[in-house]
This record gives sequence, structure tokens and C-alpha cells, in this order.
Amino acid sequence: MKKDSRRKSMIETVTDIVIGFLIYLPINIFLLPYFTSGIEEYSLATGLSISAIYTSIALVRKYMIRRWFVNTRFNPSQVFDSLSRLKPKFLES
Repeated sequence: MKKDSRRKSMIETVTDIVIGFLIYLPINIFLLPYFTSGIEEYSLATGLSISAIYTSIALVRKYMIRRWFVNTRFNPSQVFDSLSRLKPKFLES
């Protein structure tokens, strides 16, 4: 088994945090308004429901990111190269 480098671990961690932020921002905007009454009442069921939703999303996100990093022959520049390929065509002038 190959040992992860510190740099690879740091890039994976930062990638996970950024993707998590980008996923949870719209989820917060659209999901939390449905739970406002339960939040105001300090309902245990509401707290457990919200926690279950966020935990499920985090589990899938972390699993997918981890698999992506394990399955790529990792070179730190690959992350930035793949991100630069995502930029829209109209920005390439």
C-alpha cells in the first residue's frame, strides 16, 4: 500500500472543504426554511432530521472525494489542470 504524502493529504482536505462549502451553501438556502418551525420549538425530531440529512450528504461527498484521490495517480498539478479545463470557453480569449 502506498503511503500518502503530506501535500496530497493537504490538497485532498482543502478540496473536500471547498466542495463541502459549495454543496452546503445551496442546501442551507433551500432546506433550512422547511425546518424553521421545528428549529424555533427546539424539536428533537427536527434536529435529528437535519443531522441525518447533512450526515448522509457528507458521507457520500467524503467517500466520492476519497475514491477520486485514491484512483488517480496523484500529481498535485493534476487537480489544478483539471480545474483549468473546466473554465468556460468564453474566458479563453
